[in-house]
Amino acid sequence: MATASSVKTTPAVINHTTTTRTTTRTTMRTMTITTVTKSISTRAPDHACSGADYFQTNITHLCIKIHREAVNFTTAERKCQNEHAHLVQIDNVLKVIDIARNLAHSHDSRYFWIGLADIYHNKSLYWLNREPMTYNNFLQHSLHTMHLSTGFAVMLDSTYRRNIWTATNAENLSGFICEMPVASSVNLNQSINAVCNGSEGFQMDSSGSACVKMVTDIRLTWIDALSYCKKIKSHFVILSDHHKHEEVMEIIGDKNLVYDFWFGLHAVNGTWYWGSSSRVQWTKWQSGHPGAYQESDACAVLWQSEWFATSCNDTRHFICERYIL
Repeated sequence: MATASSVKTTPAVINHTTTTRTTTRTTMRTMTITTVTKSISTRAPDHACSGADYFQTNITHLCIKIHREAVNFTTAERKCQNEHAHLVQIDNVLKVIDIARNLAHSHDSRYFWIGLADIYHNKSLYWLNREPMTYNNFLQHSLHTMHLSTGFAVMLDSTYRRNIWTATNAENLSGFICEMPVASSVNLNQSINAVCNGSEGFQMDSSGSACVKMVTDIRLTWIDALSYCKKIKSHFVILSDHHKHEEVMEIIGDKNLVYDFWFGLHAVNGTWYWGSSSRVQWTKWQSGHPGAYQESDACAVLWQSEWFATSCNDTRHFICERYIL
């Protein structure tokens, strides 16, 4: 087998298109954001979700209201405050999941303001209660804002399964999500365990988009392993890009030095596919692979952070995956 290689993540750059505005307009915008943040109250109301049209989410028990009216960032926060609330603070992966599930069937609005902005006008992001951003949901954990004027803000894009965030001009128009503070606490680790059904051996990946299970107590052929995953309401893990590969390797850790794993890559008439239809764009083959294994029964194995090709009739351990959103 090949020696384990060192994998380094290269963050992707988010390219945003912004409109040039005058200095006067920018100054007015940034001053308005500062004024808004001063009036935010973190005091919890006496009763959870007491506001009109507010509802409680299932996982983190947020009291939220989804507004589809398109307004700028400052107006969105003011409208939330008029309801004794504020723009939602999505500061951990469970909140990402919770909000995304409630937006899953939203077809009339795509973008929504959240309570994250450059409130100090230094091209750094803070929540409106002045807490620094310690968790983010930008594409591949990358944020490049040097091209933006100070006073920008953040909206989420509901067309992505994970509601990816994007930094943009605070004067742009978007829907928004208000959050009403509640006097309740959520155990993050327990909730993650519940989302992934930890009793079944699933673990959440670092992106919060999927739960992953390593099956090391049995060895099966590729097709039988796929059937096993389906029986537990999952599928083979898909290592479609470098970022996803890294997330899975974080879960596997040193186990990949001992175990080799089937995953969702196989060849059909010499062409490699994910699952049944998606052609492979990114690979991490060991030197010399896939080599001669281009026949229809060839399948890929994950070993020491690299892939090698072999007969699908071999028996191996395997990795199942279950999407959260």
